[in-house]
Parts: sequence; C-alpha cells; structure tokens
Amino acid sequence: MPSETQSYKGHTIHIVVSEDKRGGWSWYYTIDGAAHYERMQESRPNGARELAVSEAFNAAKWRIDSMK
Repeated sequence: MPSETQSYKGHTIHIVVSEDKRGGWSWYYTIDGAAHYERMQESRPNGARELAVSEAFNAAKWRIDSMK
C-alpha cells in the first residue's frame, strides 16, 4: 500500500491509502505514531489516490487543531 508522511504544526502524520477492486478507496493515518484513524470511501474515478491522501491529511489536520 502506498504511504506518505507529512508534518503539520510539529506533528508527524503518516498516511496509507489503498484502492479496492471496485475503485473504492480506504485510508488511515496516525499522528505521531499513536492513534489510528481510518475511513473508507465510495467508488471514485481512477487517479483519485491524491484525493484520498488529501482527505486523510485534512482529517488529520482537523484532529491536530482540535487537540488541547
């Protein structure tokens, strides 16, 4: 499964995305190697990997911004 690591406000976000045989996407991310968050997406056109990564990164940024 392709993965990438990004940084946001001093936190490390590791994102993994995968596509199923019907074109649906799932992704998960960890923040600083701790908690694991995931989501499955409905079918999308080919090449939507970037969209899945973007959604995962935005979800992780929201979670980091929500931390106190």
